[in-house]
Parts: sequence; structure tokens; C-alpha cells
Amino acid sequence: MGVFSVNRSPALWSALLASAAITLAAVPSWAHSAPPATVAHGAYLVLVGGCNDCHTPLKMGPTGPAPDLAHKLSGHPEALVMPPAPPAVGP
Repeated sequence: MGVFSVNRSPALWSALLASAAITLAAVPSWAHSAPPATVAHGAYLVLVGGCNDCHTPLKMGPTGPAPDLAHKLSGHPEALVMPPAPPAVGP
């Protein structure tokens, strides 16, 4: 569920900004040559664009599937086999 599809309560925005701070902390050392404002803007775009929703794999937790933050933004896990896509319908 992306940021744009959820309630924008103050508590939610606080959690999202905390996530952005974690994202900034996880930036590789080679990326620190970019101006901090550029890096912060990139983290903001990833946050509001909901990139983690599709590009962070899930792991099974005590309450069900949850994002695997150890592999944040790593994309599709190589070992995960996806079912075939449904047949196309329409013109």
C-alpha cells in the first residue's frame, strides 16, 4: 500500500519521516559525495513514491508478511518464484 493510498495522519507522517532518516543512514559511503540536499531529496522521493512497497521483499513475521528491512529496496528476491501472469483481456 503506497503513501498516496493511506490516511495522512500526523502519526503516519512521523513514521514516514523516521523511515526517511533510516534510508539516509543506509546510503552507501560512495553516495556521500553528492550534496546532502540531493541525497535528502532522493530519500524523500523514494518515501512519497512508495518505492519500498514493491522494491523491498517481504519476510514472514509474527503477524504475517512484513517488509524485510535488511534487504530494503533490493528488489525481487532471486529465490522467489512468481506465479504466471494472468492472460491479457481486452483489445
